[in-house]
Amino acid sequence: MSLTKESTPDQVSAWLKHKNLDDATIKALRDQDIAGKNFIKLTRARLLSPPYSFKDAVVDDILDAIEEITGTSSQAPGAAGVGGGQVPKRYFDDIFVAEYEGRLKKVKFDGPIVTLPASPSSLSTDRTRFDFKDNQVKIVKRAITDRLMNFITDKYGKHRGVYVQGPQGVGKSHSLFQIASALKQNIGNRVLYISDCRGWLGSSNPFQFFLECLDNAFQYAGDNFVRDHSRRNSFEQDSLLRLLDDVARHCTDKNLRAFFFFDQHNGLSDNDRKLAPFSIVEGYLVVSIMWIKQLVIVSGSANNRYFLKVAKDSNWPVFQFTDGYTDDEFKQWQAIEKKFATLTPDDIELVKDLTNFIP
Repeated sequence: MSLTKESTPDQVSAWLKHKNLDDATIKALRDQDIAGKNFIKLTRARLLSPPYSFKDAVVDDILDAIEEITGTSSQAPGAAGVGGGQVPKRYFDDIFVAEYEGRLKKVKFDGPIVTLPASPSSLSTDRTRFDFKDNQVKIVKRAITDRLMNFITDKYGKHRGVYVQGPQGVGKSHSLFQIASALKQNIGNRVLYISDCRGWLGSSNPFQFFLECLDNAFQYAGDNFVRDHSRRNSFEQDSLLRLLDDVARHCTDKNLRAFFFFDQHNGLSDNDRKLAPFSIVEGYLVVSIMWIKQLVIVSGSANNRYFLKVAKDSNWPVFQFTDGYTDDEFKQWQAIEKKFATLTPDDIELVKDLTNFIP
């Protein structure tokens, strides 16, 4: 018995029964009048969502059946032009990554000013939120950063995601960069950090960009799981989701904690967020049972039309990032910005008033 794009829904059902799929799964597909041409277009994201909402094991069986027909996973939006033996552009140079890792492991996080090396993702797009000098940036260690760190770590294992919201320019990105860097110091953590989702969108190969961020999260801890995975260089949605399924199993088996940071998520339009690989944030990581123990951190600005529906629908904890600098934090800012070191106390008060305590 064979199946083609021209097969009717009844023929699809008969073929799936021949492949030993369970009756409930076959009925769910038959109820949607899934013919051959539509069956081969089914993706993991769609099968995990209503009206199907299949379990991961069932989805694997269906996708295996699709691959048997097509000889490959279904092509995902955004992956066009990638593959066919073409060597993808590498975003993270191995020498730079090694330098970054060496510098980060020497960082002291207990002082009033933290000097952080530029992360691979923050220097690999046309956009950056930081004023790097010699691939490093000095950041004031703020009280609100400590509160946000406690907020994130406290929610691990209790919630699928947390939402960091605040006006533009208040320091969310600097605090998240510092927190992601600090979390990497724990050998049991796997920290994926994308500093600017708009920059991710603008990369020539978003799948490759994400996979290098994922690989970097594991390599920093001396973990080769992603780098050695057979799907590491496959740039299709279903292949990526299967890789992430395996990553989740690896984290569970090894008792690892995964923190996935997506900063400037409001840089993606509503339509962008429906396309792979950007859709994995809302359409996979926070809904797949495989990732129920891990935590996704999404940051977005409050003063635009951006709205994270999944955060509202799932009652994500929200951290409102609105605090200005304290007097001591202003002094540390002056120490970093040496051109302002000679400001008089009256000048400092004027800066506070003009910037609403956020210089």
